Amino acid sequence: MNLPNLPTDNLYKFHCLVGFILVVVSLLFGLFNVLSLNKDTNKIYKDMQIVELKLAALKSNESIPSDIKNQVIEIRRQTQDVYDQLGIVKMVMNIGVIAGTFMYVYSSILWYLRLQRYEDIIIRGKAEEYGRGIKKLK
Repeated sequence: MNLPNLPTDNLYKFHCLVGFILVVVSLLFGLFNVLSLNKDTNKIYKDMQIVELKLAALKSNESIPSDIKNQVIEIRRQTQDVYDQLGIVKMVMNIGVIAGTFMYVYSSILWYLRLQRYEDIIIRGKAEEYGRGIKKLK
């Protein structure tokens, strides 16, 4: 199986490729972590429903048992942990996407300005020369 050659013949193309990969990896990192945090959120939601049912059953009593208070405290802690993790995931994802996009665009511009436009002139000149050669043959 032949894999295509990656465009790493110069530094600018390599930076473009790295920037693109950084964007893709950052988005995948965010996606997978959000899916994982979604599972944690669903577990917390189920635990919260159980505690609410217990509280509804104990509504007639004035004092709430300590085990239910501890469960509520634990649910609040877990919820805060999920929100903290989500904030970190969003920050890492945003930094990766912004850095990758900047690297991709900046390297693309440098590649074109410093290399490709001159190669285009050379190719255009060769094409015109080839065209003149064909006209002479006719």
